Amino acid sequence: MKRICLFTGISAPLLYAFTVILGGILWSDYNHFSDAISELTATEAPYRLPLNILFSISLVLATLFAVTAFLFVGRFGNRLLKAGMTILIAITVLSFLWAFFPMDPRGEEITVRGMVHLILAGIVSPMTIISPILVGLGFRKIQVFRGYAVYSLISATLILVTGLMAVLSVQSNVAYLGLFERLTIGSYQQWMGISALVFYRQWGKNLESI
Repeated sequence: MKRICLFTGISAPLLYAFTVILGGILWSDYNHFSDAISELTATEAPYRLPLNILFSISLVLATLFAVTAFLFVGRFGNRLLKAGMTILIAITVLSFLWAFFPMDPRGEEITVRGMVHLILAGIVSPMTIISPILVGLGFRKIQVFRGYAVYSLISATLILVTGLMAVLSVQSNVAYLGLFERLTIGSYQQWMGISALVFYRQWGKNLESI
């Protein structure tokens, strides 16, 4: 049963992507290339409630995966792996708070809830880089996971680079904020899905064979 729960690590990113695409379809004025994903659930967004529900379901699935993944890496007795998965759990838990602290509409005065939204982003964003780094470093000495370890470190690098590009886009008022943000979040979500597949394949194997 626990092994099957790893598939939530695949369904969560798929539901997240579906929700973002659906939001763009429902809101005709929304632009995936220039608008932030958080704008779909901003204070005055027209479809905030249904999209928040879908995002929350995605987070429930992601949390279930993170907890199951934590149990999986516990087999190896590696502190880096446990720390990486603990951070992954923290990411999903903190992300739930965005439903209660929406982004302020762009160009309007920042509210307390909007400020909390930005603070949460400042906390969660680096965690999405740290988690795959720790997991990659933790698995690098285990033969069967070496390819996955490299992939995790590459994913962390992509999240960092595209994240910085998104920040620079905001500061420079460049019209591609949405694109860079999607590359950032997409790299993280993809890492989660690949992690689920890798862990599922190795779940029932003896440590000695690994």
